[in-house]
Amino acid sequence: IAAALLDGGERIDAMLDPARLAYVFVARGSVHVNGLALAPGDAAQLAHEERLVLERGEAAEVLVFDLAPQPS
Repeated sequence: IAAALLDGGERIDAMLDPARLAYVFVARGSVHVNGLALAPGDAAQLAHEERLVLERGEAAEVLVFDLAPQPS
C-alpha cells in the first residue's frame, strides 16, 4: 500500500509489474490516473500496465494497492 498527496503540478510516474494488479482509490480531491479523471470516492483497477501516472491533482489524497493477479 502506498499513499500520495497531490495538489497542483506534482506528478508521480511509477513502474508497475504487468503481471500484477494495481488498485487506485481517491479518498479526497481529484486526480488523473493514467489519463483518466477521478473524483473523491472513485477507484481504478489497472491490469497489464507497466506504468502508473498520477497527475493534475487538486487537493488529492490517493491510496495505491499492489495486488496479486486473480487466478484464471
